[in-house]
Amino acid sequence: MGDIKELVESDSVLKIKMKGKNKKNNNSNIFGFFLGTILTFLPLFATVYIKSQIINQGYKIAKMVKELEELQDTRDYLSAKLSSLQNPKNLYKIAQKMGYELPSIEKIDFFTSKK
Repeated sequence: MGDIKELVESDSVLKIKMKGKNKKNNNSNIFGFFLGTILTFLPLFATVYIKSQIINQGYKIAKMVKELEELQDTRDYLSAKLSSLQNPKNLYKIAQKMGYELPSIEKIDFFTSKK
């Protein structure tokens, strides 16, 4: 067995082949290491990305809920104001505050059509 080892060490062609083989194995080992590292951390990165998107969507939903509540408050205010304006007693009071009066008979002009 020792003779084969000496033969391999002394033969330059075999040394070159052995060196090339080791480089190829080193390249595949490095590639395998990087691929393994990527595959190991990919689920972690995917989980962090998905959770950040969920949190972002939650903020958007909260903003829309707040906007919806403000619009509902505005709707309630406007419907209350509309109902107060449609009430004849309130309408008369508002008109008096604005300076309007009920017209008297003398102030009313009647128009007739001529035939």
